[in-house]
Amino acid sequence: MKKNKPKEKITDMLLEVVDSAVEILTLQSLQRICYGEYYEAVAKEQRRQSEKRKIQRGVHYLKKAGYISMNQKHEIKLSEKGKIKLLLHKANKFKPSKKRKKEFYLVIFDIPETMKNMRNLLRRFLYNFGSDNLQKSVFIIKDKEAYIYIKELVQMSDLSEYVKLIRCNKID
Repeated sequence: MKKNKPKEKITDMLLEVVDSAVEILTLQSLQRICYGEYYEAVAKEQRRQSEKRKIQRGVHYLKKAGYISMNQKHEIKLSEKGKIKLLLHKANKFKPSKKRKKEFYLVIFDIPETMKNMRNLLRRFLYNFGSDNLQKSVFIIKDKEAYIYIKELVQMSDLSEYVKLIRCNKID
């Protein structure tokens, strides 16, 4: 029995060493996890701050350019100039459908020389929407979506007294 006791002591000592090693390794891995999470959180916060600065710069630019307005509650509203710019952006990305339609739309306008910029803007919209030019101030639109955009532009820019929109079924 005396021989078993030293073996038990050695086994107990080895078990203590293993327990201590496991405890140390567990602590180190927990520290690594915590440090990793900390640095990940710091990086995430830095990305968030960077995105916030980009948004602030964008809002500042839009406000300075006159595309948006801001009230005292910091609510942002799109100005008339901003609405027109948005419609122009949509017009640039617009792809007319190639299907043959039964209906088409005529746009006839006589915008005075004092509103030359709006007249040129309307023409640019009409060209971007793939409409055909019959005369300098008469266009045919073959796509209903394009017609809706043009109608919005005319209403937003107060051109309704100078622009007439006509829906047609056929031309002789």
